[in-house]
Amino acid sequence: LAEEGASMSCASVVKACLVSAAVFALLGYLIFLPVLRAELGIIGLYTELSIALLVSSLWDKGFGTASLFLAVLVVVLPALDFISGVVSGLGLAPSRAARKWLPDLAMLDVFAVATFVVVSAVAALHNSLVFTMLPAGWLLLALSVPWVLFTWTAPCMEPAGRAEPAPQQQQKEGAGDSDSGESVVS
Repeated sequence: LAEEGASMSCASVVKACLVSAAVFALLGYLIFLPVLRAELGIIGLYTELSIALLVSSLWDKGFGTASLFLAVLVVVLPALDFISGVVSGLGLAPSRAARKWLPDLAMLDVFAVATFVVVSAVAALHNSLVFTMLPAGWLLLALSVPWVLFTWTAPCMEPAGRAEPAPQQQQKEGAGDSDSGESVVS
């Protein structure tokens, strides 16, 4: 019985490693795909922008802090968030603290929606400036919606055994301090 549990655990770890590698490979590929096309004929600007190009351009222009924040918030933390979600789905227990703060700081979905907003609003600001959302941008936007829904609903779907246990010590210490007048017998 112990060997069966160890082999299941080993199989889960292998699955988690494979999924993690796949996530990093997919995200590594996606950050180099152009998500946005910018055209401004007056100055001869015709370029396609990717997340990697935005990060490197910010760095080259002396905005190192903004470049690092963009890379961490839009690439690294979303990858870790997705991996921790998959690891949790495989039955392994990722760090509870990480599962709480990663969804709040992983900003790939925010980047995708912001790109859509910029593309939609730019036409109203300047007629000769044209932004076009490219297929990779639409893919990011389409993948963001189910991921956001998952991160919102995942805490509600955790099995009862994995929920945070009630503090036993507080029950013992506060046994006589109950508002209802009942005492807890241990």
